[in-house]
Amino acid sequence: GENCIFGICKDLSKEQEALQKFDRLFRCNPALMAVSSLPDRRFTDVNDSFLSALGYSKDEILGRTSSELSLFVEPQAQEEIARHLDKHSFLRDVDLKVRTKDGSILEGLFSGEIIESQGKKSLLTVMVDITKRKQAEHALKTAEEKFRSLFDNSLDGIFITSPDGTIFNANRAACAYLNLTEEQICSCARDFIVDLEDPRLSHALTERERTGKFQGELNFKRENGTIFPVDISSAIIKDKSEPFQAHVIFRDVSERKRLEHERLEMERKSQHLLKLESLGIMAGGIAHDFNNLFHAALGNLELAAMDIL
Repeated sequence: GENCIFGICKDLSKEQEALQKFDRLFRCNPALMAVSSLPDRRFTDVNDSFLSALGYSKDEILGRTSSELSLFVEPQAQEEIARHLDKHSFLRDVDLKVRTKDGSILEGLFSGEIIESQGKKSLLTVMVDITKRKQAEHALKTAEEKFRSLFDNSLDGIFITSPDGTIFNANRAACAYLNLTEEQICSCARDFIVDLEDPRLSHALTERERTGKFQGELNFKRENGTIFPVDISSAIIKDKSEPFQAHVIFRDVSERKRLEHERLEMERKSQHLLKLESLGIMAGGIAHDFNNLFHAALGNLELAAMDIL
């Protein structure tokens, strides 16, 4: 019949340790992290990375929803994420665009999960900022498109090769010069394209290996075996992420050579005609002088004949 006090004790050290670890991970994480209440989805906590990236203070965020802050650039994406979380309780690595306080746009990989603590459900979200990566990808894509446009539309023939002569790509002009398709060019490699009997070839390859580039003139072969001269420029491109490549740019100079030959031939003929003309003038001068002498001599003979008579 005496009064008694009953007590129940539970060791919460492990739970406290887990909460402390989560808190440290949450606060120090470089990813944007937030905790929202359910079902109203109002922010109850955000980390420093969230505030720094979006440009808000904590007071401007807590108690408000992402819709009220207009964080989502694409509202339909927000609705799809909400439906997915309601159905599956988690979400992983969804591309998402969010709007900062100053109106600029960040791109990120968004993940979320519904968690429970002390009998209350909350939404934990994490976004990895990939804006710079996306910008780099866009810049790379733009550069590749520009290169492809220049490559495809160049009036000069272009090969992308390895230093050993394997051809990876050939543009339209190269195919037209050689009367071959790109597949045929890539399958036959350098030895089928370059005139191997050209004495300048050895020097060109040695020079490129020694200095990384070569510019000069060589002979190429068409599909039917016809030899034609080209102006060629080749450089070895060193990329840490890929094996060495060589870019080869060439231009058929057959027509230029023909015109140069005709010009030289015309000059030769002109010089020959000038020599003939000079000889003609000289001969005319000599004849004139001889004619004067002849008339003088003839006059003297006539005078001598008169004296005799």
